[in-house]
Amino acid sequence: MENLVSANGAIESIKEEAEEIKTEFNNLFQEELTQKKEAFLAQGGNIIDFHHTSPEKKAFNDVFNDYRTKRNAHFKKLKQDLEGNLEVRNLLIEEIKSLLEL
Repeated sequence: MENLVSANGAIESIKEEAEEIKTEFNNLFQEELTQKKEAFLAQGGNIIDFHHTSPEKKAFNDVFNDYRTKRNAHFKKLKQDLEGNLEVRNLLIEEIKSLLEL
């Protein structure tokens, strides 16, 4: 995913796929969590004491957060570019108007 995220415009093209991957990963993690919880309770554990962490979940969250950060930066830059283009166009329109008044 790293190469796709760093390429210009690729962030937009992988959005749907990234969301599908996130959904599938979270579904799998939820299944694992349920299994671990059931095993913990079967061994006589108290539900209040149950806590499960996964290095895979942390790694996935880190990668997905990096993707989101880059996606947000991409859209922020895109918005700034569009606003800059609008400003240039408005200046050109005003210049053309002033030439027509001459």
